[in-house]
Amino acid sequence: MAFKDFFHYETTQIVRIRNVRVSLIHMAAQLFIFAYVVGYGIIYRKGYQATGQVVGSADIKPRGVGFTTDPLPWHGPDTKASFHVYDAFDLVRPTPMEENALFVTTNMWVTRNQTRGICPSYQHDNECSEEKPCQRLKMVQNGRQTGFNGSCRTNYTDPEQIWPVPRGSYCDVYAWCPTELERLNKNFSILGVNEFTIFVRMNVAWQKFGITLDNTKGENTTTWGVNLWTLEQMVQAAGWEWTDIKQLGITLGMYAVWNCDFDHPLSQCAPTITFHRLDDPHSKLSSGFNFRSVEFTSDQWGSRKLTKRYGVRLVLVIAGQGSQFDIAALLTAIGAGIGLLSVSTLVADFIATNLLQNKKIYKDAKYKEVEIADEWSEDELTGERRPSRKVSRARAASSAASRNMSRSPSAYKPPTMSTPLRSGASSSSSGGSAAVVTDGGAMMETAPRSPSYAQLSISPLRAEDDEDSVESWAMAHYPKVK
Repeated sequence: MAFKDFFHYETTQIVRIRNVRVSLIHMAAQLFIFAYVVGYGIIYRKGYQATGQVVGSADIKPRGVGFTTDPLPWHGPDTKASFHVYDAFDLVRPTPMEENALFVTTNMWVTRNQTRGICPSYQHDNECSEEKPCQRLKMVQNGRQTGFNGSCRTNYTDPEQIWPVPRGSYCDVYAWCPTELERLNKNFSILGVNEFTIFVRMNVAWQKFGITLDNTKGENTTTWGVNLWTLEQMVQAAGWEWTDIKQLGITLGMYAVWNCDFDHPLSQCAPTITFHRLDDPHSKLSSGFNFRSVEFTSDQWGSRKLTKRYGVRLVLVIAGQGSQFDIAALLTAIGAGIGLLSVSTLVADFIATNLLQNKKIYKDAKYKEVEIADEWSEDELTGERRPSRKVSRARAASSAASRNMSRSPSAYKPPTMSTPLRSGASSSSSGGSAAVVTDGGAMMETAPRSPSYAQLSISPLRAEDDEDSVESWAMAHYPKVK
């Protein structure tokens, strides 16, 4: 491929093809694109509206009272009370003011009256034997091993425990004693938590349109399914039963989607709320949701109560967008549709130039190649830019003709025709005068011939003239043409 082939300009050539099939295909494509733009893009997708994202926050307020009738799973003294009452302040942790989230306890394991001291830790990483002795200050899950002689205890029992400790040999550790057993009583749960009511107040705004709303609908009372649910209703809406999650807990996602059309009354703007379980119920490692919290009973360096809580972790997600009529959005959709109409032309051109029987004729008529020579060239020796040969010849002929025609009639002496005139002119040399027939066919009578004038033949230049002789004549009369 030549280097000059990279430099070209393409322009559109209009060719009218009289073919019924191509015409019908072109019109069908235009109709389909028009229906798509108007029906789908503008009407169905509401391309005439501008959109803005919603932002918001929520207040989640639980209310209710739970209770237990069985002995509590507490590791420590004072564990024989069989009835305890728990309200929302006991079971909601860390606080009800957590942003767009809430945790409600459904089950727990409590280790009470812990103080700093030396005691065994009943974890697998603290097991010991003659082959695996206790090591000085080795870190285990609940503390650091003492490493003393005789610190590997077998069948250690604590008279204050109501739950039996695992059998085996365990090292003494520096820790908060008694250490946590971390054994879940699957027969225990806090009753009545499923009846807790959850009030969710959402405040949302579309800053682009200056609109602010909430989910109270302007009323001063709560509405079930709009801003009020029970905890069990939320779990069931996610596809689970309360008995499936009350032991180990659940991570529950609450999705409020605010998609509102502000071309309609604001009273019709309401969220679509759905619930989904976020944790993997089949996970073998820490399924559900749980965490530990500590409460100091006297001072920070005295005794404490360690509680491992299982329960419902509720996370609220607010999303959506608002839309409103906007002339700029409408014009943009129309402009995009007009641009798509060119696709119909591409389809028709492809069929005409590739699939029809006379495709060669259509292709030759549509695509033409024109090459225009450069009017200027550069001298290889001097580097001076000069007109090309064709341009020099044309300019020389034009200048000579203009100079002769501009002479006054009295000073002008016609040359003697020593050779026949070329196409477009003729002469008569008999007698003392000469007649010239111009290209237009008019006769012009000139002055008599005189032998004192040099005989010169002037004729129009033709394409077949020798280019070297013409250029020599032009350069002799016009040394530099710039």
